[in-house]
Amino acid sequence: MSLPMRLVLVTVAILGLWPRDNAAKGRPADPLGRLMGPFASLLASAEWVRFDLALYEGRPEAAYAHAERALDLDPGAVAGWQYLAHHLIFERGSELEAGSPDERRAWIQAGIERLEEGSQHVDSPADLFLIQALAWSWVAEQDQAGGLDWPGGASLARERSNRALNRAAELGHPGAVRMLAGQARSP
Repeated sequence: MSLPMRLVLVTVAILGLWPRDNAAKGRPADPLGRLMGPFASLLASAEWVRFDLALYEGRPEAAYAHAERALDLDPGAVAGWQYLAHHLIFERGSELEAGSPDERRAWIQAGIERLEEGSQHVDSPADLFLIQALAWSWVAEQDQAGGLDWPGGASLARERSNRALNRAAELGHPGAVRMLAGQARSP
């Protein structure tokens, strides 16, 4: 093996084992991500492609296994948590996909829980809190339109939406700040 090739391999090995700053953020180090180093994000992207393909082929269990691997590989990626939550809430939790209000509520709740979980792993949790606020707002609209029968009703969903929106604003999300400013101006 040539010297330049050895240097490249040693550099990749060092970067792959370099500790991430998760411990400084109060999160455990991700051993899989540490081993993959700079390639973890690329590998996670491949898992998201597999997720889409498995859904297209009608294999949801395989799809969710790919989503879990993607999140394990790159837990700091807001887009991964957002993508899975969007699928669970707005696709699986839709009237077209779910067979009953109970099933819809279960999918929607699973998606919201993934947003909450993701907020513990990402560098910018404000993004996930804003998405959570929008999801709760959608739940309130769906409940008010009938057919969802959310526990606590539309008023509880709106309260949770406001709580998530305020959390996003507290963390400095400019969109959340603008939305709250707009709420304050409206009669």
